[in-house]
Amino acid sequence: MKAGGVKTTSGGDAGRGPDNTQPHYSASYELSIEKTEAIKLITKVASDNGYNLSHASLTNRGPVPVAEQYIDNWFYDTVGKPSPYKDLQPGKINLFFVLNNDGPSDANTTAVSIRVDLPGFKQ
Repeated sequence: MKAGGVKTTSGGDAGRGPDNTQPHYSASYELSIEKTEAIKLITKVASDNGYNLSHASLTNRGPVPVAEQYIDNWFYDTVGKPSPYKDLQPGKINLFFVLNNDGPSDANTTAVSIRVDLPGFKQ
C-alpha cells in the first residue's frame, strides 16, 4: 500500500475449524505500475520482510498448483522464514505472490495477489 496499491479483496481462514487447522491469509491489490516494476517491488517487499522469492517456472514450479500457461505469473518462498507462533506447529511460513497484467506488455496496471500460509495449530 505504501507503493500506491489499492486493496481489492482479502480473505483467509484462521485455521480453527474442524476441517482446517492451518491458518492462511490472502489479499489482492491493484498497482499503477507495469509488471516488470511490480516484480521489482514484490521482490523488495519480500526481502525486506525476511523472504527470498523464487520465480516459478515449468522447471522450477515449487508448490505452485496452477496450469502451465499461468506459472510465469507466480513467485514463492517456502524455505525462508520460520513461524514465530508458539501455538502453531514448528515450521516455515510460506509466501506466494501472483502478478496479473493481461493487457499489452507495457500496460501500466498490475494486479498483485499475496497469500501467506502458516503451519497448522498444535493438536
